[in-house]
Amino acid sequence: AGDRGVPKVFVETLAVLTDEAPAKPFEEVERVIIEELGGPASELFASIDRVPIAAASLAQVHRATLKNGTEVAVKIMYPALRKDVASDFSVLRTMSSQIKPGGFDLGWLVNDLEEALKMEMDFTLEAKNAEASAQRLAHMEHKVKVPRVHWDKTTQGVLTMEYIPDLIKFSNRDAMLTSGLDPRKVGELVAKTFAEMTLCHGHVHGDPHSGNIYVRPCPRSDGGGG
Repeated sequence: AGDRGVPKVFVETLAVLTDEAPAKPFEEVERVIIEELGGPASELFASIDRVPIAAASLAQVHRATLKNGTEVAVKIMYPALRKDVASDFSVLRTMSSQIKPGGFDLGWLVNDLEEALKMEMDFTLEAKNAEASAQRLAHMEHKVKVPRVHWDKTTQGVLTMEYIPDLIKFSNRDAMLTSGLDPRKVGELVAKTFAEMTLCHGHVHGDPHSGNIYVRPCPRSDGGGG
């Protein structure tokens, strides 16, 4: 991305969709918590912020505290998402059956896209992938952190994970420098991590944008800066 690839103005305009998309009122998304977890947020959590800390295409994230005092991040799927997606794919299937550019049947593409999106809308799969990644990258525990999943508060439409404070977006170079991080070294670590996941474990991260990758300064095991 940037001037060498996608024009910078496009990058800056679309970047908001990674974690600053228009959010839904808490009253709307709480319906998902009630349906998926069996009760209102006030009964399930000691507290939960009504204003999300991030919002993207499928869900928004709220900071919360469990009854035992543990801080968590609660990812809640938008309530009308499944219905809207089903409607959209009904239209796409109709279009693909009638429009065949160059004589090619594109129905398979619609089917593949639908199956992939259904998997993305199942947060239990995301949770399992997070745990698998944590296990495979355990040897990099002082450099790579995968938040822990809280399974008792996780369903297909709600994902509750460990909350990690003081994070810096991977795309925020100025904030990295202010925090004493070397952007080049950070980039090398991210590249090395994703290369290992893909080439050594056959585990491909399908959405590696700056809304999903964060960094923070932290001490190394040898006592030095990291």
